Amino acid sequence: MKLLLHIGLGKTGTTAFQRFCEVNEDVLRKSGYLYGGTLLENVVQPGLLEDLGQVQRPQELSCTLQRLDSVLRDHPSEARTLIWSNEAFSMAHDPLVVIRNLDEYVRESRVFDSWEVFVVFRRQDQWLESAYKQWALKHKTYRGRRIMSAREYVDSVDYLLDYHELVSKWRDSSAIVHACSYDSAMQAGGIVDYLVQRMGLRLPSDQLINPGQVHGSLDHDLSMLMAMYNQNFETPQDPQDFLWVLRDNGLTKNLHPSNSCFVSTELRQEVLDRCSDSNGRLEAEHFEVGEAFTRDPVADKPLYEADPVQLISRALPILVNQQRRLERQNQRIKALERRPGIPKVVLKTVQKLFRTAKQHHTLRRRPSR
Repeated sequence: MKLLLHIGLGKTGTTAFQRFCEVNEDVLRKSGYLYGGTLLENVVQPGLLEDLGQVQRPQELSCTLQRLDSVLRDHPSEARTLIWSNEAFSMAHDPLVVIRNLDEYVRESRVFDSWEVFVVFRRQDQWLESAYKQWALKHKTYRGRRIMSAREYVDSVDYLLDYHELVSKWRDSSAIVHACSYDSAMQAGGIVDYLVQRMGLRLPSDQLINPGQVHGSLDHDLSMLMAMYNQNFETPQDPQDFLWVLRDNGLTKNLHPSNSCFVSTELRQEVLDRCSDSNGRLEAEHFEVGEAFTRDPVADKPLYEADPVQLISRALPILVNQQRRLERQNQRIKALERRPGIPKVVLKTVQKLFRTAKQHHTLRRRPSR
């Protein structure tokens, strides 16, 4: 059996490819491909991994791989190829530990006889703007009650920006490593079609389901609102709770286009200049001339400046809707009080809960699944 490992980078269409595999899982299976999911949850049950980053931890990765071998031996699949897509593989601080773990596993596996790795690179200046918005503003990945500056973020991810070194480390394994270009993928019609072709997946096009748009990007003001919410917490924050609040109040349906950027033109140019030698070696060894990255100049956009009045106006619908919900809840409680046969202890409990909610003006949380 062959293992096809898609390792990112993040912000290069990984979610789009993963969503494509999810909605077409049956088609993939009938065509001889087993999609494992991001955490191998489609194969290993109960799942041993709970978040993407756990694959960077040697012991947890090793346990998961051993369990994968056991499951596939005990329950042989007709599929001859397993597809595993997880962008955290490419973003490990110490990739050699992860690579050696995987390499040793495949060498000793009774199920897999070969493996291939697919890594997608996006020009550093463009990647930084998207990554900062995602992982410094919307999805807080650092500690401290603050909003990380663009300079701080660049310093924190500097180890990821030498693409040639990253590929070289993966090529030291027994895997066949494919360096892929995000720019080429966009020119070829999108990351999904590009990866399907690069992986050599033979799929019946008339049976494939189009997953549609995976998720729309928030505009700059809503991204800043999420960052302001996140800075109330000392620890890293998942974006889903507050993102649900934005959606619930209709704020994601009326996005405001912006021509500004979060990472200054000067800083993006500085990073691209610093990476030019590495990019040159990467292109010389893995791409045709001009194939890896576009030669377009760094986009010269004005730096985003938060307008307090604009941010308050965007947040007001949340406060207004929350007040309306509290008022409707108060009316329901009064209606219960007028109904005969309701135990007093029940009424007192409901009234106490309502007073607590009203006192804290609690935002409505995303309903549990």
